[in-house]
Amino acid sequence: MREFIKKHHVWMKLLAFLLAVILWGIVIYNENPERTLDVADIPVEILGESTLLQNSGLVVSEIGNETVSITLKGTFSALSKVDTSDITVRMDVSQYTEPGEDSISYEVSFPDGVTIEDRRPRLIPIVVEEIVEKELPVRVVYENQLPDGISVDEATVEPSVVRVSGTSSMMEKAAYALVTLDASELTSDYSGECEYSVIDEEGNVLTSEFTRYVDRTVQVDVPVYLTKTIPVEVSIVASAGVPKTSVVTTYEPQEITVYGHAEDVSALKSIKLGEVNVRDFVLTYDDEFALTLPEGVSFVGDPVETVNVHISLRGIDTTQVTVTSISLENVPETAEIDLETTNLEIMVRSQTDKLKSVDPSTFRATVDFTDLDLVEGRQMVPVTVRSSIGGYDVCGTYSVIINVISTGER
Repeated sequence: MREFIKKHHVWMKLLAFLLAVILWGIVIYNENPERTLDVADIPVEILGESTLLQNSGLVVSEIGNETVSITLKGTFSALSKVDTSDITVRMDVSQYTEPGEDSISYEVSFPDGVTIEDRRPRLIPIVVEEIVEKELPVRVVYENQLPDGISVDEATVEPSVVRVSGTSSMMEKAAYALVTLDASELTSDYSGECEYSVIDEEGNVLTSEFTRYVDRTVQVDVPVYLTKTIPVEVSIVASAGVPKTSVVTTYEPQEITVYGHAEDVSALKSIKLGEVNVRDFVLTYDDEFALTLPEGVSFVGDPVETVNVHISLRGIDTTQVTVTSISLENVPETAEIDLETTNLEIMVRSQTDKLKSVDPSTFRATVDFTDLDLVEGRQMVPVTVRSSIGGYDVCGTYSVIINVISTGER
């Protein structure tokens, strides 16, 4: 017997527990005693807000408790059927006609068959405020750093004063409307419609679900200026004997610092002084150029009126060449002319290496009589000298002597 008990005592304990549960269920079902049930965090629904605002211009700006807890009392079977989603809490605020603080009761809807034993809290504190309108000046501030060389002028705001409505407590604190712009993105004049925030004297942003904006955006225009240092330069017209790579140009001053609207100044890569044709000099050039800035651009500091330009030619030299080929073109048929000059000394310019192999026979001088006024006797007439191959410049102007024996005119 003892071994049987030892072997089966676990099953006997389990059987005893099941019998106890069954007996307890039978008692509860037959007796159905009263019990209580706590339900917490039931949200409070506010009724009459639109009526309150429409009739009195008031709103509930603060509510002391957004949820409440209740204790329900009822029989075991009744409480077991309670679904907490069927419990609602409603508070009607439509009866208020004046702003102020109060504690208001609320109604609880709950299933049939149970009663409310307790509610927590019994009254809910609220604050009722008037909705008022206020005019606020608009300020513009910048966040982050301006790009290098960028500066801004005072922003223009339209309208400069905005109208905002909200609770009286918020409007009492409201000091100004604030527009914030990202300074790091200001690379040209700014113009745009911007929203703003309502700010108190301490710089805090004021927000409320009751805030309304008569002017939700304002037009903001910010002149953006750029300070920039840019070089000055002349345009070089090269020649057959002098490529641009051989031209060395220096300036005094070499660069200037200017200021103006960012979109105007940012496009400036250099200030053009003028043009220099290398045919106008032999080996060096010096001149003074007037400096004129584009419209809307000004100097930083003292204005620069002129720039001294010096040009030298790197790897370029000259040599003397004797031209023996001299021809007369477009001579009047009735005229009788003798060419007295047989040899013409000219100066030839080119790269140093090319001058070593210059061939005088490739140069030819020509007198064109098309536009010449002829008179009988000896006279100097201009001559044009050209080379039959490229890479050489003829420097200077030249003339030859002719003897007009007869013009052929009577």
